[in-house]
Amino acid sequence: MTIAVELGEKRYDRQERIGWWDQERLAQSRVLVIGAGALGNEIVKNLVLVGVGSIVVVDFDTVELSNLARCVFFREEDEGRPKASTLAERASALNPNVKVHGIDGDARAFGAGIALRADVMVGALDSREARLFTNRLAWRAGRPWVDGAIEALMGIARVFSPPDSCYECTLTDADFEILAHRQSCRLLSREDLLDGKVPTTATTSSIVAGLEAQEVVKLLHHDVDGVKSLDGAMVFDGANNDAYPLRYPFDDDCIAHHTYTDPVEWEPALNATFADVTAAVGWDDAIVELGDDHVVRWTCPGCETVTPAGTPVALVRFGDAECPKCAEVRQPEAISSIGVPSDDAALTLIDLGVRPDEVLAVRRGLDYRYVWVKSPAPELPEEWW
Repeated sequence: MTIAVELGEKRYDRQERIGWWDQERLAQSRVLVIGAGALGNEIVKNLVLVGVGSIVVVDFDTVELSNLARCVFFREEDEGRPKASTLAERASALNPNVKVHGIDGDARAFGAGIALRADVMVGALDSREARLFTNRLAWRAGRPWVDGAIEALMGIARVFSPPDSCYECTLTDADFEILAHRQSCRLLSREDLLDGKVPTTATTSSIVAGLEAQEVVKLLHHDVDGVKSLDGAMVFDGANNDAYPLRYPFDDDCIAHHTYTDPVEWEPALNATFADVTAAVGWDDAIVELGDDHVVRWTCPGCETVTPAGTPVALVRFGDAECPKCAEVRQPEAISSIGVPSDDAALTLIDLGVRPDEVLAVRRGLDYRYVWVKSPAPELPEEWW
């Protein structure tokens, strides 16, 4: 009798020697990474190497020459190429067992469904606005997310997991003042809305991204004995050789703490109305909350032209306010909810620019029900549908 003995090591041999490690669980996991810069490159690299099954990376930016000093996957010939798809293409070559998909676009164009489809979300972001959106997306879906930030030789990695404290709980009054000012200035150019250039190094981004990826692995093993996710933040001070944990308070009044539990999964027709949304939960009179403000029309003070619109305020771009007839700056009218019945109840979801795959809250008095308008963005890979 011949006995076959496997002498070669398996790909994941060393990490599978960790007692609680479940490689099959990682292989079946879906992780959403928002941001494809210095942190995003390192986070994706680590998640690919450990064998996370499917990774979606979202970023609207393009590769710049200065990215080459901090981003392991970018090359000189990539200058001007979209970051997300370039990163995905290069990262896919590291591990044939992992699917990495890049979406070259703004994460704020996605509804909460993309968070529901993910097991864990990761932020590799550079602005308060982007973190605020990611945080509310995570809370609505009831999903944990890992955030990271870097500056010079300092960095921070932190975990926000409902129902514990969230990113918005960490903001000070000064932070909210800055956000209020910037969110009221939607007519600024894209460059004006970005935080600016932050000094940092490849070493700092590697350390913080390593911590973020490690927290993702632990979150994917959240129900396993011997594994404890970061409770708050880990601060790294490379200049003074110091590292320490940080706990955040829980704000009982934080408006971000609203999880859309047990949503009705609804696949509507393209011309579905808001009356159809309330009918999906068995109500014929209710308020449909949009989640954030949506511009419904523009009014020009110059030529008095009124133009219907339908887009989330967060996606209003520089130039959208200019009147096509007289070039005056138009005034937007925004709403955050639709009453049923009302004159607006017959509007379709498309009319108001409701995001694909959005989860809508339907309220009657203090009673809430939720509708997942299941229409995954075509950019998502098949395994996320």
